[in-house]
Amino acid sequence: MIRVRPLLRSKNPRSSASTKRGFTIIELLVVIGIISVISVVAFVSLRGRRNVVELNTTGQQVVTLLREAQSRSVSGLNGATWGVHLENSTTTAPFYALYSGAYASTNTAGYYRLPARVEFVTSTLGLGSSTNITFTPYSGASSVSTTITLRLAPDGTLYAVTIGSLGEITPGQ
Repeated sequence: MIRVRPLLRSKNPRSSASTKRGFTIIELLVVIGIISVISVVAFVSLRGRRNVVELNTTGQQVVTLLREAQSRSVSGLNGATWGVHLENSTTTAPFYALYSGAYASTNTAGYYRLPARVEFVTSTLGLGSSTNITFTPYSGASSVSTTITLRLAPDGTLYAVTIGSLGEITPGQ
């Protein structure tokens, strides 16, 4: 008959059965430090990108509103001239508004404030001044030929909108 002998267990404290597995505090601190650095870099990058997106969105909204005013004038909606009022106020937040006839707060069809980090920097629209851009009924020609420039306050990124005398509206950077 064959006898089976039980395996002898080693009493060596370094054997795989008796060693504890885990991380040292230094390893954990290094990993937490790396994650922190990556998080800060990502946050700063995304914050800057959000500001630029906000500037571009505002610029596109101004272009859309100018084209809406032009479209309403060309179609002769309400038999009135349509335009966009741009105000670079010192007492309230700068804004732009769609209106018919002559600009007044009572005949606006839309009122939009500039975001806190976006500002008008056009030479024809200095601080404390305003301008109206109207479009001729049926032809869509503009009352003025100008460029409206928006600036992102923290870093100076610009967004310019050019309005030609024939009514062409050109957005861009």
